[in-house]
Amino acid sequence: MKIVSYWDKNYHFFLSLSLCILLFFVFFVLFFQELRASDYSSSSVASSRSPIREISLIISDEGYYPSNIVAFSGERVRFFVTSTTDLPSCLIVEGKEIFIEAKRGKVFSGEAEFRSPGKHRFYCPKGQIRGELTVLEHPRVVQARERRRELASQRERDDVKIWLPRDE
Repeated sequence: MKIVSYWDKNYHFFLSLSLCILLFFVFFVLFFQELRASDYSSSSVASSRSPIREISLIISDEGYYPSNIVAFSGERVRFFVTSTTDLPSCLIVEGKEIFIEAKRGKVFSGEAEFRSPGKHRFYCPKGQIRGELTVLEHPRVVQARERRRELASQRERDDVKIWLPRDE
């Protein structure tokens, strides 16, 4: 006489049940991971999908190092600031709501987005030091603006007038 256990009778049922539980768990983890990621992306700091340029600044007795920085328009700039002195120092970017303190041996960070070309001064009123951030227009934007419309085809004869659209 063959003894058949409960597991042997319902093997397919338990197999499909365990597969459903596994799929539900995977879906649950992925869904909530997506929700958490979207919570961070909706914050004011990461509101756009602009590229990020990371810049490290060191504050010394002589001033900022480097004191002249270049970025492209449309980029977010993430500043990492530290100091080599025991004097209280900071980084304030003119025209942006950004203030980053600097202490010796610690690195502080802040972020700002620069949408249009121009020059932005950054400074520390306590140490009387300053620097400049130059925001340039991205080369692809300049190239697209300078690109001329050209004819797809042109006849050999000179007596044919060719109409060109006017760029405004």
